[in-house]
Amino acid sequence: MAETTKEQVRQRAAGRCEYCRLPEAHVLTPFRIEHVVAKQHRGKAALGNLAYACLRCNLHKGPNLAGIDPLTKKRLFWGLCG
Repeated sequence: MAETTKEQVRQRAAGRCEYCRLPEAHVLTPFRIEHVVAKQHRGKAALGNLAYACLRCNLHKGPNLAGIDPLTKKRLFWGLCG
């Protein structure tokens, strides 16, 4: 992944996890740039498919493409909207 792409993701996130919004300054483990739709599911290294994530969120999500919204009980597809 190009360094310019990584920097654009970091700037967009403004120092916060793009999932839980935790400030990076509040943790010891550096945040990671991860694929919303995993590479194994043909996720691209494009800005719209990359997220700046804390370790907890990154590990919790894993390579899943979908999940269940706990409030609405509807299936959600990450990175596949629009």
